[in-house]
Amino acid sequence: MKPIVKVSLKYGLICGVMSVFAFYVQVLTGMNPLINLNSFFIDLIIFFGFIFFANKEFKDYSNDGFLHFWQGMTVGLIIIFSVGVIFSVFSATYYLINPDVFTEYVQNATEIFENQRELLLERMTEVEFNQRLVDLKATKISDLVITDFFKKVGVGFLVTPVVAVLLRKQSK
Repeated sequence: MKPIVKVSLKYGLICGVMSVFAFYVQVLTGMNPLINLNSFFIDLIIFFGFIFFANKEFKDYSNDGFLHFWQGMTVGLIIIFSVGVIFSVFSATYYLINPDVFTEYVQNATEIFENQRELLLERMTEVEFNQRLVDLKATKISDLVITDFFKKVGVGFLVTPVVAVLLRKQSK
């Protein structure tokens, strides 16, 4: 296996486990990681750390101190997709084992949506609002798992180019 893939998969696995751990800590402390914005910032910190150190390890130990932008992006992309898959498998299992969590999410999201009715009606018609409310109430576990995947990947896409630029060092 190529060093770039080996390092990335190693950090992706550890980062995936750390994301699951962070989810549990948030649940245990009473934060709802499915709705609370703090989970986004926690993910940013976790991803930044793991993508940074994975790129640093690849650069220092496998690539003679050089890191091209494309290599940094490759490391980051392998990590974020690994985390996305790991967390999606975890979340699907978690929601199936604890269906109350899923039900509570739909209830909370519906309540938040309904509480913002006035604001949302400035941006959409009554018909659109009602349709989105119906769609929200019809959310399935698979919808939430797919959303979890894209949230993790989205956070990773924010962090990866920043780290790749910070650590890149090209030959002269």
